[in-house]
Amino acid sequence: MDYLNQGGSIYLEGTNIGGDHAGTTFWNLFGTAYLGQGDYHDEVQSINGISTSFTTGLDYAYSPYSSADIYINRLGLSGGFALLQSDDTIYRTIGNETPVYRTICSSAILGALHDGSGLNSKNNLIRRYLAFLLNEAEPALWTSHDEIDFGPVLLDNSRSIDLYLQNFGNESLLISSVEITGDAFQITQYPDNNLDFGESSVLTIFFPASQPGDFWEELTIHSNDPLQPELLIPITAVCFETQIISVQPAEIIQYCQPADSIETQISISNLGGGDLQYRIYVEPDGTLPSWINGGPDQFGYYWSDSREPQGPEFLWEDISQIGTDLALSGIDNNVLLILPFPFPFYGESYQEMRVSTNGYLTFGTYGNDYSNDPIPSANNPDNFIAPLWDNLKGENGSVFYHYFPEAGKFIIQYQDWQFNQPVSGQLTFQVHLSASGEIRFLYETLAGDLNSATVGIENSNGSDGLEIVWNQPYLEESLAVRISCQPAWLSLDHFLGNVAGGETDIVSLTLNSQNLPNGSYSSFLHIFSNDNHNPEILLPVELVIQEVAAEDLILSDPISLIGNFPNPFNPRTEIRFQLAQPGPVLLTIFNTRGQTVKKTSAYYLTRGEHSFLWDAQSESGIETGSSIYFYQIQAGGTSSSGKMILLK
Repeated sequence: MDYLNQGGSIYLEGTNIGGDHAGTTFWNLFGTAYLGQGDYHDEVQSINGISTSFTTGLDYAYSPYSSADIYINRLGLSGGFALLQSDDTIYRTIGNETPVYRTICSSAILGALHDGSGLNSKNNLIRRYLAFLLNEAEPALWTSHDEIDFGPVLLDNSRSIDLYLQNFGNESLLISSVEITGDAFQITQYPDNNLDFGESSVLTIFFPASQPGDFWEELTIHSNDPLQPELLIPITAVCFETQIISVQPAEIIQYCQPADSIETQISISNLGGGDLQYRIYVEPDGTLPSWINGGPDQFGYYWSDSREPQGPEFLWEDISQIGTDLALSGIDNNVLLILPFPFPFYGESYQEMRVSTNGYLTFGTYGNDYSNDPIPSANNPDNFIAPLWDNLKGENGSVFYHYFPEAGKFIIQYQDWQFNQPVSGQLTFQVHLSASGEIRFLYETLAGDLNSATVGIENSNGSDGLEIVWNQPYLEESLAVRISCQPAWLSLDHFLGNVAGGETDIVSLTLNSQNLPNGSYSSFLHIFSNDNHNPEILLPVELVIQEVAAEDLILSDPISLIGNFPNPFNPRTEIRFQLAQPGPVLLTIFNTRGQTVKKTSAYYLTRGEHSFLWDAQSESGIETGSSIYFYQIQAGGTSSSGKMILLK
């Protein structure tokens, strides 16, 4: 009381500020009468500003499960004026003003409020309170932004940003002018010229994004705020052309001798200006070599392990020191984990999974099962990956995860896990998830009864799955298991990437005929990207395994590209090349988006120089327009590509 009588100011807040001082001089200092205990805070739908005060237009609600889980006192006026009230018209905050001091009393805990609509941040509310308590006489301009950054904006995708202006001084704020230094940005809504205490207004900045480039200008606001009569606010934006994917070639056909392999490449280019993000899914073909242990299931998944001569290698990558601890422990628990890339599983794509204490991962919601059923089964859980599904516990263990972006590999590591009933053993094992959809299980330490676990995968409704083992001896230390639905004869060096504008990424493919009979094997690469106009490209891949007589084997490049003449051309050009050995030859012409324009049949040509003539017509006989086109010639298990320009 002495402090206030000497010109001080006080702000008092609490959900239950008590009735023990009701009717006393203390309450009178705040212009407040205590009316008693109010409603439970979850029953109060909103907290609103009073239209006749400087809180007009403010609107809040209570955050659920906040620290305000308590009854909120009701307040009444005894000389003061209302600032906030709840939706049931009960006063929650009251201000008081005398010639000597100013006070605010509130039963609405600020920390538990969250914003409603409009300009109503808690920061804004506190600024109004302070301006009132400190009796700021002169006008004071506050803006919601110190700088306006539109960030990266796609070409022709215009944006607007609202800048809020507010007066936190008791005298009127006069805004005399608002202007921008250049012409890259526009003001589409001007603020009010006169703002009383607590009043706010909106200034809208528009960026048309009509041309690519980096833009920097300044917004200048002149007012009668004595501390900042000229306020400068920088405005920035980066406008870029959208990412455009181009994949070359449009098709891959390779010829290979038995027990041999061929290396080839595809190029993924970004012809636009933004970052192109892509991932590749390889479609299964059901062809399995003799060294595959099991499968395929109905979808096409198969498995092999490190016991086989050509099975996966056991390469343990300990992440216990570099990985993030999931804080998963106890019995029959699970934790939700966000994946760093969309993971393909049984034809769907998932961005999150649950990690269970019972040794399995699920893309569903049932993460606490310990029953380790056979696979597939109609019982819960479904949609799971089970490296060691059993009645386990993690009382003294940990689960770590780590992402290796350069390899497109995500590792989950169970460290020092145990069997639950009876408590025994020590289990340390990993799950490797690849962006391609491949799954690997690695087992470092396996101590305990290993005769009751389930290992395998199952789809989302329990109708299909790949069972590696159920309640049988199988697992052992230093074992690696590979689960895949990729063709056994086709592998890629990476499955996802990021390509800057104007750049190209090369994906290497290996086609392996080992342990496969002569014949033709086909698959598709599904290349997904953030090119909104072309989000999926389907690239056929075919491997033809055939015997070639020794006299036909020539130790030189199967094909040498001479080029096309003329270039640029209109309307005809001759594409010339040399063959080092006789065989089928295929010519494909495609546009800058990787779409096939023209494709010839697979001609069988002799050794020597040959040429194809293109008359600028598409596959359907339609005349093509001026543009850049690419051509690819495939022969002898390799391909060669060139670029040509049609000018009309």
